[in-house]
Amino acid sequence: MKFIFITFLLAPFSTFASPPNCIAMMGPDYKYDAESGDCVLRTGPSYPACLEFKKTDAYIRTRDDAFYIQKKLMTDNIKETCDQLGTREMPRSLRVKKKIDAGIEVPFEDENWLHGLPEASTSAWAYSVPKNLETRMYYYQKGYFLADDELNISDIKNVLDGKKHLNPVNNMDNAKYLRELSKDKEKSSTQFISNKAVSSLATNGLCIAAKNGLPGKCGEGLSKVVDWMKADDISLPEVMLKALTDKKFEKGIVAAAKKMISMVEQKKTGENHFFDDLYQSFKENGCTDAEAKKNAWDAVGLIATAGPNLSNRLQQLVGRTTSDKSIAALSAISRATPVLDLLSENGETGRYSYPKGMKFSCDNGKNYHFWLTAYFAHRLTDEEGLSRKDAAYAAFTAEKAYQMLYVTATRDPNDIFEKDAFDKRLNSMRLDMVLGSTGALYGSTGEVASVDQGMIHMLNSSIPATKDSSLNWHGSPVSSYIYFDKVMAPDSVMRNFFPN
Repeated sequence: MKFIFITFLLAPFSTFASPPNCIAMMGPDYKYDAESGDCVLRTGPSYPACLEFKKTDAYIRTRDDAFYIQKKLMTDNIKETCDQLGTREMPRSLRVKKKIDAGIEVPFEDENWLHGLPEASTSAWAYSVPKNLETRMYYYQKGYFLADDELNISDIKNVLDGKKHLNPVNNMDNAKYLRELSKDKEKSSTQFISNKAVSSLATNGLCIAAKNGLPGKCGEGLSKVVDWMKADDISLPEVMLKALTDKKFEKGIVAAAKKMISMVEQKKTGENHFFDDLYQSFKENGCTDAEAKKNAWDAVGLIATAGPNLSNRLQQLVGRTTSDKSIAALSAISRATPVLDLLSENGETGRYSYPKGMKFSCDNGKNYHFWLTAYFAHRLTDEEGLSRKDAAYAAFTAEKAYQMLYVTATRDPNDIFEKDAFDKRLNSMRLDMVLGSTGALYGSTGEVASVDQGMIHMLNSSIPATKDSSLNWHGSPVSSYIYFDKVMAPDSVMRNFFPN
């Protein structure tokens, strides 16, 4: 049935000299071999001949047709496309790790394979991505590095109840450190301005490219975002200072954490969603309405700076001048939301960690891409007085700069130039930017939008472009951006939300 559908889909195209399913599924270098019944390289095993073929107009037409065919197949079934980004199966690395933790002997090659992974590959972040409840629960329940030893959720609950205290990892006055860091004008986040290429793109130039028009105050807003972020390891230090020293904040965030822990244990969510529960928890524990809203926004902003890995960053802030309870609460919440999203994915009002009404299939476990841009857009409108459009574009441009330039153990922005245009890694980047776009809209206007439709729109807006071996963000930023803009169409959803 699928073959008939693909054949029907390709009937209008006259450029194919062979059955089209090989091109659609394998790429333009392949053709159908009737004798073997397999897809084979259309120029045979001769590499020089293949290179010569790639220079011909026939190849270019075939390549471009394959691009549009792949795009249509994905957008026609967006749920299947998104499901491929996060497996429902438990990752093999976690199955091996669980055996090791349980004292079960593991074959050498498996154990070696596990320990050979980058550290981030076995972190809470990595295990929030698979759409597998047991996987997400595993790192919700354990792996909180907040003291000398690894803590589990039972330890966290004891800290929240005041029955256990965290052991400081240093003797610093961490509150003083945060206070000084928040005032340090020279300390800026290397996520955005680590080199000349980034510093030139991080203001008006990138805003002009995003808006396809005059930057307005987008560049000014983006500069504010960079200033707020400060150091990579301690983002939003001014907000972090309040969260770890203010007693009203402590009471509210502890109440919210206990509420979410209870929901995970009962395996069901209530009528409220994430932000609503944060707001109500602050309101019910001594905050005015204005304070409750401000604290709720600051909480989602802090959590979104690191997602489920927040406890790793908070570890260095444990000490005599910071709140153990707030640190434990923020850590627990950051791990609980991906679990609660799976528990509520089929609910009437959508996934728990997103605003009500945002029902969608494209869940990659990374709600922080939504909330961090939402937080920036909200602050820029609420505190800095930017227009909704300028605030949204500034917030989203920070997200896009991250996708273009920030390297971690598990992601490389240059994948854009090395992978197939619709490779899972690139589709994952697209989904991150769709979440960022919808977050920017929500933070600046309070409106919700469909993530699925955003993903379809971004895929449909992509167009084929010729790869060049020189493409590299740091070596040739201009030509690299042109390719990125064509193939990824990063600003397409934002332009749909905020047309010129």
